[in-house]
Amino acid sequence: DEGAAVYNCLLCDSYALVILGILPDRKLARGTKGRGAYEDLLEEFQLAKCGGPGGTNVLMLPCPTCNAFAYRYELDQVAQGEFLRQGMAVLTPSVLVSFEDGQPPPLYRDENAGGDGKPRWKLCQGVGPAGLELDRSRTGRLHKPSLAPFGVDVRPLT
Repeated sequence: DEGAAVYNCLLCDSYALVILGILPDRKLARGTKGRGAYEDLLEEFQLAKCGGPGGTNVLMLPCPTCNAFAYRYELDQVAQGEFLRQGMAVLTPSVLVSFEDGQPPPLYRDENAGGDGKPRWKLCQGVGPAGLELDRSRTGRLHKPSLAPFGVDVRPLT
């Protein structure tokens, strides 16, 4: 299973998911000792990939919204991830989102990985929304109003 985190584009203020790597195998979580060891592995993965609590490292990531504007892609081209496949993605300054002060950004796992249909990203480590709602573009962009209960300002930039 892949592990992902939420990031915020500093140019357009949109939110999306970025895949951080392969999570430890869930089969390790058998029994009381196994479950504890598995949680330790998830925490190590989280700290290694997301940084420590309160980390504000700026990353250069391909924002789906900025790329749609930069290349004037039609909605169907963005939905198919055309800008990523062509290797022409515009990288924009972004930060991983932490939903609680002093905590590292949470990790999410696609519970529908390998299946047909829409990805279902569920919290697997850290403090954050229990699940994430993606928009219709199929680019990993999050439906911003679903983040409102967690202190994300959903008003458009002015």
